[in-house]
Amino acid sequence: MLFTLWTDDVALARAAADAGVARIGPDLETLGKRARQPEGDNRVSTHDAASLAALRPAIGPGRLHVRTNPVHPRYAVELEQLLDAGVTSVMLPMVRSVDEAAGVAAQLRGRAELIVMVEHADALPIAETIASIDGVAALYVGANDLARSLERCTRFSVLGSDLIERIADAAHRHGRSFGFFGIAWPGATELPVEPDLVYAEQARLGADLVVLARTFGATPGNIASRLDAARAQLDVWRRRSPGERAAARAVLRHQCAAAEARAATQPHDIPAATRRGPLRSHR
Repeated sequence: MLFTLWTDDVALARAAADAGVARIGPDLETLGKRARQPEGDNRVSTHDAASLAALRPAIGPGRLHVRTNPVHPRYAVELEQLLDAGVTSVMLPMVRSVDEAAGVAAQLRGRAELIVMVEHADALPIAETIASIDGVAALYVGANDLARSLERCTRFSVLGSDLIERIADAAHRHGRSFGFFGIAWPGATELPVEPDLVYAEQARLGADLVVLARTFGATPGNIASRLDAARAQLDVWRRRSPGERAAARAVLRHQCAAAEARAATQPHDIPAATRRGPLRSHR
C-alpha cells in the first residue's frame, strides 16, 4: 500500500516521508481546471514548481511526485523541466486518447513512473489499452472530473457506480497499480459518505495507490498517527471476508445515492466542454 500526499510544504513533506508516505509533491495541474470545476468544494491548487528544489532533499528516498497539466502544445518542455528538478513520479490528468498516454510514456523513457488518470468519459473505453502501454505504472480514477464528464453533479455518483471496478480490473489484468478517490482520516465525521466505507472499497478493489485527501487533515504533528490509523483500518478490511466487503459495498452505494440526490437539488454548472452523455450509457 503506497500512500501519496499532495503538498508543497517542506515541513509536512519531511514528516510524511518519515511516516512512510511513498509519493510526495505538489499538484501542478491548473490548465483548464477552473473551467471544468467552477463550483462547490473543488479546489485548484496553488502549488508551484519552485517548491521542488526544497522538497527533493526533504523527502529522502521517497518519490518526488507531481500532477502535471494535461497534454498541451508545450507539455514536452514542461515535463523535461520537472524531470530536471528531480521529479520521479508523474500523474497525468485528463487523458483522452491512447496516443496521449503513450507519448508521455515514450518521453519519460523510464526516468519517472507514469500514473495515468482516468477522469474523462473518453478514457473509459480505452482504459484497458492504456494499462497495456509499456511505461504506464498505474491507473488512477479521478472522480470529480469523471463525474462532470458524465454529466453527474457529484463525485459520489462515480464512487457508487461500477465504473471504478472496471478500471481496477483493467489495471490488475496488466499488472499495474491502481487507485481511486482519496481517503479521509478514519476519525473524520460529517462527510457525505463514511470514511470506513471508502476504506472497505479500497480493500475490496485491491487499490495499492492511496491518495491522502484534504479531509485526511494531515499536519506535520499528526500525520504519523493518522497514517497508523489508516493502515490499521485498511488492514481490518483486507482481513474481512469477501461477503463482509460486499455488504460494505452495498451500504456505500446507498450512501453515495443519497449524496447524489442531495447534490441534485443544489445549483450546479457542468461545463459543456466536459460533457459526454449520461452515466448509464457507460454501465
